[in-house]
Amino acid sequence: AMPLNEAGRTLALTVTVPARETIVIDGAPVPALRLEPRFTARVQRRQPIASTIWLSDDARRVPLMVEVAAGFGRVRLKLVDYRP
Repeated sequence: AMPLNEAGRTLALTVTVPARETIVIDGAPVPALRLEPRFTARVQRRQPIASTIWLSDDARRVPLMVEVAAGFGRVRLKLVDYRP
């Protein structure tokens, strides 16, 4: 775990790579690595934020999609354009 500081709170960041998946971006299947970062505090005052990040499963590791679920709701971001 990597320690982080957010507004005076110390958090620990742990990232796992549980799977290789194929996701669909702009109608095309793309091989991807699924990363699951987890932020934990010594004292949990609220539900932890759940997030998932998909990177291209090649040497470029382009961020393809991000999902975040928190107390305010759920957000999904998808890559719409990429120019190396």
